[in-house]
This record gives sequence, C-alpha cells and structure tokens, in this order.
Amino acid sequence: MRPNTPEAERRVADAVAGIESRLLNETPSAWLLLDGDGIIVRHNLELELMFGYAPGSLKGQVIEVLLPERHRKAHEEMRRRFFAQPEERRMGPGRELTGLRRTGEEFAVEIGLKPLPTREGLQVLAVMRDVDLRRKAEQQFQAAVECAPLAMILVDLQGRIVLVNREAESLFGYSRMELMGETVEVLLPETLRSAHVRSREAYLDKMVPRRMGEGRDLNGLRKDGSVIPLEIGLNRVQIAEESFVLSVIADITERKKLEEAQSRLNREITKANDALEKSNDELKRFAHVVSHDLQTPLRSIAGFAHLLKQVGGSGTISKADEYTGRIIRGCTRMQALITDLLAYTGIEARPLVRRKVNLEKLCDEIIAERETVLEEQGAKIRRGALPTVTGDSTQLYQLLQNLIDNGLKYHSEQMPEVDIRGEREPGGWRITVEDNGIGIAPKHHERIFEVFKRLHTRETFPGTGIGLAICRRIVERHGGRISLDSEEGQGCRFHVFLPDDPGQPPPDGGSAATESCEEELA
Repeated sequence: MRPNTPEAERRVADAVAGIESRLLNETPSAWLLLDGDGIIVRHNLELELMFGYAPGSLKGQVIEVLLPERHRKAHEEMRRRFFAQPEERRMGPGRELTGLRRTGEEFAVEIGLKPLPTREGLQVLAVMRDVDLRRKAEQQFQAAVECAPLAMILVDLQGRIVLVNREAESLFGYSRMELMGETVEVLLPETLRSAHVRSREAYLDKMVPRRMGEGRDLNGLRKDGSVIPLEIGLNRVQIAEESFVLSVIADITERKKLEEAQSRLNREITKANDALEKSNDELKRFAHVVSHDLQTPLRSIAGFAHLLKQVGGSGTISKADEYTGRIIRGCTRMQALITDLLAYTGIEARPLVRRKVNLEKLCDEIIAERETVLEEQGAKIRRGALPTVTGDSTQLYQLLQNLIDNGLKYHSEQMPEVDIRGEREPGGWRITVEDNGIGIAPKHHERIFEVFKRLHTRETFPGTGIGLAICRRIVERHGGRISLDSEEGQGCRFHVFLPDDPGQPPPDGGSAATESCEEELA
C-alpha cells in the first residue's frame, strides 16, 4: 500500500469535491452552501438562474443579498440562532421566504435546510424552490383536474391528500377543505385501511401507471358512512419537481347492479333451461305412455269386437257375453287411464296458489270422507301433530289423499292401519305416512313413483299406477322431495319433505326423473 501523503489526500478530496459538484449541479432544485457567517461558499447554476445573477457572481456574498431589504436584519438573527442550534428542516408549509431577484422582483421561495459538518466547520446546505412556479403549475394542473368528468384525488408520497376535484367532493360527500392534509385511507372502510397502506407503499416503490379495469376495484367510504364500489386508476404526476400520485376514481355502483342482475338472469335462464329439458324428457315418456298403454285396451276392444262379429250368427250366447264383458272392461280401463292422465297433466297446467295450509285440518277432512270405508274394512287412521305449511291447498290435499288411500289399499290379511305425523327438520317439515301393508322391496322404491308403474296385476290390486307419480309431481312443484322406507311384507313409510322456502332446493336433492310405461310385475 502507498503511504498517505498530504498531496494524495488533496487529490482524493478534489476528486470527491468534483463528484459532489457534478451531482449537486445536476440536481433540478436551486441550492447553496453557507458558512457560519452567512457567506455563500458554493452554489449551483439553478440558483443563479432563479435569482437572475451572472455565473459565479454570488459566491462570497452573504445570503441576505437574496432577500428584500426589509427582511435582511430579521433573517440575520434567524441565521445566527440556527447555527447555534442546527437541525434539519425539510421543505413544506412554514418553510417559505420572500426572495429578491437581481431585477428587484420579489417572489415566494420554499426552503429546506440541512447542517453539514466540514473541515472548515459547520456549514448549511439550503435547497430552494420557486413557490410561485410551483403554484402556477398546481393551478394549471388543478384547472385541468377540476374539469374532469371523473373523481380525482392527488396525494403526496406520504399518502396525504393535496388536491381534490369537484367530482370527488360529490362522490365522497366531503368538501375539499375537509380532505386536504388527510391521508387517503380516510376514504376507505376501516377494515381495508391497514392493507391499503401496505399496497400504497408497495406502489411507491415502482410508481408504474395502473389503468382502470386492471383489478383495481375497491370499496370506498362516504362521509355519511355508506360504502360504494369503486374502480381506481393510478398515475405518477410531477409538479414543479415534486412527485405525486393521481387517483382517478369511478363509482361502479350501477355497473355492479347490472352485473348482479345479469348473474341472476343467467341463473334463471339456466334454471328455466333445466326445467324445459326435464319437461321435454317427460313429454317424450308421455308419448311412449300414450302409444303403449292407451293403445293396449284399444287393441283389446278391437280384437274382441271382431270376435263378437264372428260369433254373432252362430247363436253362441255365452261367447258373445264373454266378449262383450271384455269390451266393457277395456273401455272402463281406457276411461280410467285417460282420467288419471288428465289428473297428472293437470298438476302442471294449474298454477300453484301458495298460502298458509293447516295440514291437520286438511288431513281430518280426508279421514272424515273415508269414514264409511274405514268402518267396512275395520281400518284405522291415526293422525299425529301436523304443521302449517306454505303451499297449494288443493294439491296438498291430493297428496295426502293419495298416500292415505295407498296405505288402505295395499294391505295384507291384517286390518289396514295408517299413521300420519309431522316432524321439524332443518329448512322445513317432514311428513311421514306409515302403513302396515304388504310393503315394497327396496329394488322397486324408485319405480313406484313412475307413471303407470305397477308391482301387481290389476286383478290383485285395481288401479292405473299413477297415484304415486302424481304425489311426486306435487312435492316437486312445492320444492320438496318424497322417498320411501320399506321392506317387502313390513309396510311402507312415505316421507315427504316440504321446505319453508319453496324456492330453495331440498337439502338432499330432488327425486329421480319420471319414466313411464305400464308394466306388470306380479
């Protein structure tokens, strides 16, 4: 290593001074360096341009030459006090002086002070800014912002609000004087403020413009406490050498309402499409029912009518009576099928009339109407506590009637007994109709709810096999579900869930789709 010499130290000091001089001269603000006597030791070109002095003519003069005569004596005293107790003073409110140009023109100057210990003793770096120039720039900027159709708020790098336009006043309900100097977080709900401070500080690291619609949705807080959805755009703004962040703000309340309305409409369309698809499937199955089940008795009628014609001249009375009886039974069966089909399709054709329905009263009416049948069969119907629900009284009556009649009809050698009770469940009521009849094997639990599905011959248990299909359509129209709990030979327990809100789907989902075709399963 080479030994340090005075010459080497001088060369290093000159190099450092040269670097400092270049850096300071490239600074856009005017600056000067004062010694303890107020003498200008160094300054940059911007200072000469600001005050209108020739190059190099300010060096060695006292700082008061840059002030009007009336302020010089007071400034000397202030300067002495500062050197006695030096402390850094940043630019800002309260740091303004009146400057004097070489031409005699006075202007406002904003000043910042920083003590600098040197080999020559304590010196002070004074950085100055033409306040009038800044104010003119701010006025021009404010005039442009004021005319903007969107709310605009200008904040400094500490997040303090320095400018608010008319649209922002209208949007947030504050006057601009109420907002000036406040941090921008005052316009956010309390729960968002801490996170926003972090986001703001992160943005200041890069200061990259953010356009509206780039994930800048935010909730704002108005003076009256109401919360409004906002869309925010951010831009860096330079005003008289100082950086700010300009927030462009749009109230998107109406857009959010339209989006929510569109979302609801999409859900309704999806729901309607699903219902239409289900209806189309059921229509196809109905076509199959009509082509198969309704034609079966017609073929029987036509066949026996043809045979009757053949024996008409032979005088065989017994054969004619047999064929005539079969024709009559076919017609009767055809009439029953058509009647039940009309009852099934009538469920959808008739609009639901929703009102409060007392199921206990409804059930008592059904039991009273069957008093004679109950006496003839020795049957019993026991009604437990039942709720009042919201629904169509006519269809709910038909539902209970079909389930009760089903329990009375499919009985074993025992006298039929039917129990009806209600039980509260989350979101609605469960109605259970239980009988002591012949029961149904689990493999047939879903089939019995399909149109014209029969588990027994018509001779054993008369009927068309449409009663339980009607029950399921009624329950589905009320937003509920129906299920069966049964074993062969152990009776049946039909469970009907009726929701408090018919618009909500049943908790365990809906029942299976209807598939129709008369089928004998003896």
